[in-house]
Amino acid sequence: MSTGTRIIASVLLAMFVFATPASAQDASTYTPGWTAAKSSPLMKSVQASAVYRPSVRISQFHDQTNWINESRTLSSYRSGRLMTRYDDVFDGVNWQEYELREFTYADDGSLASETVYGWGGTAWEPSTRTLYDSQDGVFTEILVQTSSESGWMDEERTVFTIEDGLIVSGQTDIWVGGWVPSERFILDQQPDRVHQINQISNGAGWVNETRLTFAQVTIAELYDILTQLLINLEDYEGMFFALQFPDATEQAWENSQWVNVSNQTTIEIRDEGTGNLIQSAITTQEWDADGDRWVNASRMIVGYRDDAGLENVPGMT
Repeated sequence: MSTGTRIIASVLLAMFVFATPASAQDASTYTPGWTAAKSSPLMKSVQASAVYRPSVRISQFHDQTNWINESRTLSSYRSGRLMTRYDDVFDGVNWQEYELREFTYADDGSLASETVYGWGGTAWEPSTRTLYDSQDGVFTEILVQTSSESGWMDEERTVFTIEDGLIVSGQTDIWVGGWVPSERFILDQQPDRVHQINQISNGAGWVNETRLTFAQVTIAELYDILTQLLINLEDYEGMFFALQFPDATEQAWENSQWVNVSNQTTIEIRDEGTGNLIQSAITTQEWDADGDRWVNASRMIVGYRDDAGLENVPGMT
């Protein structure tokens, strides 16, 4: 898994992961590809201050002749907050219901719950529910439950440690007749970087698994980046998300030491006169252990339009 993907999946960096089905599926048989258990919450419901709020999003693919509908997302809002999200899939003729998410909020505007339903053919059937406890807009605990014939059953919970209003660690437990430790993350602030250390439980203690290193940034700045990024909940996807993350290196714990896996760096070109961003290039590299060097793996180049509609065509070398 690339550094960028690991960052997106990070519980610490706390955002909703909203996924639309990647391809047309049989809507009569619901199998959640992204459940609430695989999602992570935004620390505060910043959607309340969104500049614009997408109500409809349609994904299409090209069959060499025409654009073909694939999936559709319909969102509704109340007082600026996302209340429902419907994901439909296209069966070649009609849109078919696939998944529904409903959201509730606490009095202070923080997210209180997210319930996921699958379409059972004639009605929406509950699948998973996530309950959020927060203090001053910062989540302190997340509880994930699954639906059963007898009601909601506990599945997993994550309890966060808060210092100076920021999450600095979190532990996830799974329910097996009682809460059993599963995994945790720890933020380690260094003078010129932040380490996010991910560990798993072996039953007797905690074992290092991976580490993300964010250079030239503080824990507070990581939160600021996400707050600005997630003014619109849809903008986390694709290049918009990657473009605003600080450079990061991913390492794995092997033979009692950290071993390089991948890194992500961003290069920006700005207009010398105005300071406006002209181009960005996000490069992912993988570590070649045999050659003891970083090897380019992928790159995304983005050009930007100015107010006059002029576009800087990507061509960074």
